Amino acid sequence: IAEITTQFRQGKGLSGSAMKRNLAAIAADFHAIPRQKKNLKKVGIVGEIYVKYSSFGNNFVKTMLRLGREKGAISVVCDQIGTPTYAADLARMIATIVLSPRWVEGTFHFSDEGVASWYDFACAIMDLSGLGDKVTVRPITTPDYPTPATRPVFSVLDKTKVKATYGVTIPHWRTSLAKCLSIINKNNNGQ
Repeated sequence: IAEITTQFRQGKGLSGSAMKRNLAAIAADFHAIPRQKKNLKKVGIVGEIYVKYSSFGNNFVKTMLRLGREKGAISVVCDQIGTPTYAADLARMIATIVLSPRWVEGTFHFSDEGVASWYDFACAIMDLSGLGDKVTVRPITTPDYPTPATRPVFSVLDKTKVKATYGVTIPHWRTSLAKCLSIINKNNNGQ
């Protein structure tokens, strides 16, 4: 795990600064989990996540908080659906797999529970952070917000296999968002 997280932090073999920041945040969240066993398996983990966020680094949650404080209104895409996933939840799942006495090969999908558009996620960020009365979040469609990369319209993952194999309960994205916002608020002394 130390080797994997060191590579995540250094961004070795990864392309794109956004991916490096995301992996660094996952590694930071992973290091916050208490170590329970000394003999860890050497594994390779590859993941692609719809919306990964953390109290570390730059990400959608922190961008929305900043824009919410700076502007009276923001526009967010409402027609791309997925599941926002807290990096700490992903780190816990990785730790569960690695620390499990039973190794099962295969592909496991993971994200937090629930479904949301970017717009739904932005509204929840504003509401849970106390900015909901101070900023208007307007829904827009994908063509109204062009990006260089084509985004999937629906990217909700089926987590049946990972839940059945490892007996995990996965939190709802809104519950995890509240935890993340609490940490951000504490780290910023309420600012």
